[in-house]
Amino acid sequence: MNAAPGGLAAPGVYDFREIESRWQEVWDNEHTWEVPNASNAEDAAQKTYYVLESPPDPSGDPSGDPRLGHLRSHSFADAIAHYHRLRGRRVSRRLLDDATELDWPARVERLRRDLLGRSARVEVICPCDKPGQARTLTKALANMGLAPISVGEPYLRVSALGIVTHDTDGDSKPIGPEPFLERYGAGTVRCYVLFMGPPDHDLDFSDGQLDGVHKFLGRLWRISTELGPAAPGYESPSAQPAGADLRLLRKTHETIAKVTETMEGDLRLHMAIAPIMGLVSESVSVRGEVPSATLGFALATAASLLFPFAPHCSSDVYHRLTEQRIWEVPWPTADPAFMTADELDIRVQVNGKLCDRVRVRRDVSRDELTRLARRSSHAQEHIQGHEISREVVVPGKLVNFVTRQPD
Repeated sequence: MNAAPGGLAAPGVYDFREIESRWQEVWDNEHTWEVPNASNAEDAAQKTYYVLESPPDPSGDPSGDPRLGHLRSHSFADAIAHYHRLRGRRVSRRLLDDATELDWPARVERLRRDLLGRSARVEVICPCDKPGQARTLTKALANMGLAPISVGEPYLRVSALGIVTHDTDGDSKPIGPEPFLERYGAGTVRCYVLFMGPPDHDLDFSDGQLDGVHKFLGRLWRISTELGPAAPGYESPSAQPAGADLRLLRKTHETIAKVTETMEGDLRLHMAIAPIMGLVSESVSVRGEVPSATLGFALATAASLLFPFAPHCSSDVYHRLTEQRIWEVPWPTADPAFMTADELDIRVQVNGKLCDRVRVRRDVSRDELTRLARRSSHAQEHIQGHEISREVVVPGKLVNFVTRQPD
């Protein structure tokens, strides 16, 4: 159990400025993300995971001030680095601006040994218009006489990022992140730039959509604060769950599996953040129907999964629930027992508005699924007096009835 850093924010108030300042001070004072030189044989034998970031140009701005594209690049690299740290890997994050950035004699010698010995795993993050910069590392080492050209390119993945612009009065142009960071905080802006589409797509930054991400973080923080500090059983909730209790546990483990698969796979980080949002929404909707241990387990898991994207908010949520430091706890593991259910909960909607859930067999046919959804008494209440003009069926997820007034 670790003591809280400083004073906690006031209950019920998501004060992102206080939260981000407090946790940043902890990390700065304790040098949390620094990778020390190997101190023993065990450390020396451990593979180092390098995350190399090649930031975009300042978009033609003579001032050289950072732009939202820089924030996107930084957030993407930071999320990858944090994820692998939580997986227990030795992670070293480096900026790949040009060869001079690599002139750290002691560190580059370690890097050279790692690459030649193939004991390193390397991620490279670069702008879409600079794919050649993914090779800066190998070229720089060769130019410095530290590695032969034959070493090749030992990259695990090379991720290219699209540009970020901001539409102002019909004119889409680059813009700095400072106004948005001041108004919404780093967690919201980081999540937003990672959530709004695939990383290699260009992003037109929208002020309005930031509100939704900010409300999501605030919702997670508030419900965790309302639940209170750690209670027995958070790590191992109900032994024989049923109903909403079972539903939330299944949702939690399915979310762990989805986020882990994305982070280990194609790194489309928006596909990792979306399930976490769904888990938080599910937790909010059933909080009065499930034991506090199950709710706490779901929320603590959501915080762990969200940590790579919003580390300050996640750290605060996790500490409030468990009184532990989130980065000192292993990445969550999905329990297959909660992911092999023969039945599914299907959302029933009328004109896009959720009105009920129905339990169906996993192998139910489309026609049977529609029939069961129609029989829902809550759906009938919303459909009554209207005609169904269209039925939208998403197998395994939902049935939506689109209605209209009768002629």
